Amino acid sequence: AMFESSLETRWSDSLVRRYSLLSLRVDDAQAVRQLQKAESWLSARSEDGVLLLAAGRLALRASLWGKARDYFERSLRVSADVEAYAELARLLQNLKEQDRDPRALAAATRAMSAGLPQFPQPG
Repeated sequence: AMFESSLETRWSDSLVRRYSLLSLRVDDAQAVRQLQKAESWLSARSEDGVLLLAAGRLALRASLWGKARDYFERSLRVSADVEAYAELARLLQNLKEQDRDPRALAAATRAMSAGLPQFPQPG
């Protein structure tokens, strides 16, 4: 609840990230409550990539695989976040859905690659 009251008064991406990681250390009922809280924040911040990533992780914590996938995909549409990409890739792999939407993963890969130094590549 400390994180929640802090976020209510002053929004912070790093606090949102920590809020989602906190869910790994709480019981199932509390984890579900955290997801509901994150979803209430999303009603006002639907295009917040960090919050969408956090919601995806909270959905994972609650074993809501489809919901987690949707949040990670929405997060990537907002910004090409390496963590969101990695979470989505891992989830799709574990769901045996690597080929679900290769365009989404390809776009994220291109966006992440754009920030890399220009070393020679094959082809």
